[in-house]
Amino acid sequence: MNIQSVLLSKQLFRTRAIAKKWIGEHGFKTSINPDPNPESKNWWRFRQIQPEQFKVGSFRLVDTKDDGVRFVMGLLNNR
Repeated sequence: MNIQSVLLSKQLFRTRAIAKKWIGEHGFKTSINPDPNPESKNWWRFRQIQPEQFKVGSFRLVDTKDDGVRFVMGLLNNR
C-alpha cells in the first residue's frame, strides 16, 4: 500500500499554513498539482500521488490514534 493523500484535521491544525508546516516536517509533499480538493469542511488534504496511478477500488482510509492525521492509501498500478 502507498500513501495517496495525507489529511490533517482542521480542529487540530487550525490553518493551512500550520498543516503545511507539519507536512513538510514529516517528509511529505506539500503540493502536487492539480488537486481539485485541497480541503473539505473538516480536513486539509495534501495529495502525494495522483489517484489515476492506483488500482480502482484499492483505496483505504487509515486513521492514526487521536492525532488528527489520516492517510488515504491504495495499491499502485503495475504498469
